Amino acid sequence: AFFAVPVDLYLECAGPEALAALGEAALARADIWSVSGSALADDALRARLQATGARHGHRLRLVAGAAGGFDALQALAQGAGLEVAVDLVAPERCASFEDSVRGAAARLPHGVNLAVAAALAGNGLDRTRVTLNPDPDRSRHAITLRARSALGRFESRLMPVTDSARDLHVVAAALLAALRQADAVVWVG
Repeated sequence: AFFAVPVDLYLECAGPEALAALGEAALARADIWSVSGSALADDALRARLQATGARHGHRLRLVAGAAGGFDALQALAQGAGLEVAVDLVAPERCASFEDSVRGAAARLPHGVNLAVAAALAGNGLDRTRVTLNPDPDRSRHAITLRARSALGRFESRLMPVTDSARDLHVVAAALLAALRQADAVVWVG
């Protein structure tokens, strides 16, 4: 019944499992904007989504959850020697680790969506590094994106509010901002 209603755009914000389960059916019908980049760490799923989108003329956009710097990262990726790293301080219950984005997505699929987006925008899932340090109080959250190449260096840090009583989550705000830009004649980014 959900797919029986014609739409121009699906906003996926239900998590990597939802994108994996419903992404192909949705992409066959309309464009998708997703915040669940971790699902795309699965090469087979990503290939199926790319084939479905190409076959039906629809696109999948990863909205990076309000973290800045993806334009700068993509620009630096045009230069030689690109290195990309994502450092996370997360309100998660897990052990600290350092791994490739692919490995991090297997360990913590809901916690590294932005890192997967950075890897896909930069030098890939296996060459982009993630360092995660959980916050023992589960109150702090910080995401730092670093990139450098022959063209220069870039660093961005986001410290989203982790209070569940707030009116709007930063990821939802990123989707709202993207929607507002969709019809703008002049936009930034």
